[in-house]
Amino acid sequence: MKVELSDIEDAYLKIRKSIRNKKKLYLFEKNYYSNCNMLLDKINSGNYSYSNYHIFTITEKKKRLIMSSTLEDKIVNHVICKKVLLPLDKYLIDSNCATRVGRGTSYARYLLDKYLVKIKNESNNFYILKFDFKKYFYNINHKVLLSKLSKYLSNEDLLLIKDILNTTNHDYINNTIRNLGISTFYKKDTGLPIGNYTSQFIAVFYLNDLDHFIKEKLGCKYYIRYMDDGIILVRLEGNY
Repeated sequence: MKVELSDIEDAYLKIRKSIRNKKKLYLFEKNYYSNCNMLLDKINSGNYSYSNYHIFTITEKKKRLIMSSTLEDKIVNHVICKKVLLPLDKYLIDSNCATRVGRGTSYARYLLDKYLVKIKNESNNFYILKFDFKKYFYNINHKVLLSKLSKYLSNEDLLLIKDILNTTNHDYINNTIRNLGISTFYKKDTGLPIGNYTSQFIAVFYLNDLDHFIKEKLGCKYYIRYMDDGIILVRLEGNY
């Protein structure tokens, strides 16, 4: 991955809007071009290393774990996602809806309404299968993921993704999770950092082979997946 200064600046401007700690912004912008060029040099020389996460919980609807990165780590995550991961979007099926440009919850709802009308016109007998993956982000296997990505990425880009994945292998993460009263822990070489920008696309991509299998091999044309949730609408044959 070859990174330009414009990539660093573009990533910073995008995440700047979501940073609540204005002190972080002030310190970065105080030496803006120096900090941008330092990040650029570290990335392009392969010498960038990630800092520890700030781990905490939020209680919107239910208690959830968040792993917040430093400002610099957020910038690097955005750059990697833009340059390495987002180009893989073209290999995803249309009805893989989560966190993708032009899709999202509204598009998933649109597809569901469209599929319901179509299948009702075909038959009065049909069923809807809904499934989800338990603790999805915690259970994504690093080796399996890297094997899937190796079909599309260079060895150099795979190492960039591997460096991000390896940040979940540090002991302090599970120790902090335990102190927060969370009962789900990270296994070695398993799981995505909760809250990372790259984690969102990786989670969307990880089940891409399953999506193609359901659509193309099983012939389920009315299928929608939103991250770890899926819906299949299937017409029943005969009288029931």
